[in-house]
Amino acid sequence: DRTKTYALPADVLVESVRRMKNGLGGDKAWVALDPLTLQIPLESRRGTFTLHAQDAQVFGPTARFIRISGADEIGCIGHWLSNRDEILWVIDDPDPGAFEVFIEYACDPEGEGTPFQVQVGEDQLDSRVSATDDWSDFQIELLGEIEIDESRDLIVSISATEDPPLALMNLRSRKLVPIID
Repeated sequence: DRTKTYALPADVLVESVRRMKNGLGGDKAWVALDPLTLQIPLESRRGTFTLHAQDAQVFGPTARFIRISGADEIGCIGHWLSNRDEILWVIDDPDPGAFEVFIEYACDPEGEGTPFQVQVGEDQLDSRVSATDDWSDFQIELLGEIEIDESRDLIVSISATEDPPLALMNLRSRKLVPIID
């Protein structure tokens, strides 16, 4: 035939609408997954760990990896508009010890003060975004110190603790720098 028509019988349509109104069938359930199974761990080595945006797993409704025009070609994680977004890395069996935690990011002045949290294994650091000149003016900031107790795969994550007024930040990298006594 030169033309075809696809039509649903009325009884199929009526039954489908009835099921949607009554909430029958089609239930969706989220299954919790272990992040360690979702990403190939970054290779462990002695010294500083630099965790680049392009090596991260991005979870959530809005955040994504982007490249900023006019900036260098490293890229960052941006469009971070929800506290349900989470960025994480997995490190393969790092040596135990104390580390300083740094982030390299840019943030518009209107987004300043939005709280976020950094998780490194069992340790958590709470912080607030500081403004930079604009979305492509990357700065490095020390967030605090953490302790890695044992050598095992380690999850390193960052997430907003409330929805930001604009985007949370453009995140380029995280660093874990060993503290040498």
